[in-house]
Amino acid sequence: MTGFRNRTINRRAMLAGGAAMGAVAVLPGCAGTGDDLGGLGGGALAGVGGAFSLADALRRLLLTASERAFARLSEPGEFWDEKMAGLGLAELTGSGANALSRMLTSGPFKAQLENQFGRLAADVSKRAAPQVYRAARNINASEATALLRRKPGAATAFLQRSMGSRLIDTLVPDLGRGLRSARDDSMGELVGALNAAGVDADKIASRLGDDIEKIIWEEITAEEIAIRKDPAATRDLLLMRVFGDA
Repeated sequence: MTGFRNRTINRRAMLAGGAAMGAVAVLPGCAGTGDDLGGLGGGALAGVGGAFSLADALRRLLLTASERAFARLSEPGEFWDEKMAGLGLAELTGSGANALSRMLTSGPFKAQLENQFGRLAADVSKRAAPQVYRAARNINASEATALLRRKPGAATAFLQRSMGSRLIDTLVPDLGRGLRSARDDSMGELVGALNAAGVDADKIASRLGDDIEKIIWEEITAEEIAIRKDPAATRDLLLMRVFGDA
């Protein structure tokens, strides 16, 4: 009985999926490249579950790009380890030829710190992600057609401009709290050395926040470009239709 029920459900799913694909496939004028949208104008896209506008497509593009980027940004590990190593902790803290500088150039200690800074960056990114998601969902996209026609990355740049300083205003206080409350021995030793050298943890948080914000927008931009290039990888019928894979 269970096997028959599963076969019935699977058949219904296949039929529903085929009907959905068919509804999208008959849309006019969307078979071009991601840059020209196949000559599509600014009207509605009759798609699965109703009609979608190009403003909806823009919001879907930005939300999907953000979600894919934050899936990487919100996890500590190799990604953030490499980013922290590239930033250069000595330059970040503004240390000179002193005990703090020697500490930051010590191989094993520096590696520990990079790992801890990477964990902190992942943590604050994870907490900042919902703010970007809300902005992507609620974006006022009066120029959606123009943004979707422009070169890949234009939509993310528009989202960034629309958010203004909201992202950095979230990141910096979280970084400051993270630095001051760090329980890791290496991070605690660094904060102590910073205080002894007269370097305020909030100043480090501000400088690090600028770098993390830049990395976040770079990663979302990269995902936008990837989605435009290969919309089928998203398995999203609306994005596939707009960018030419359905």
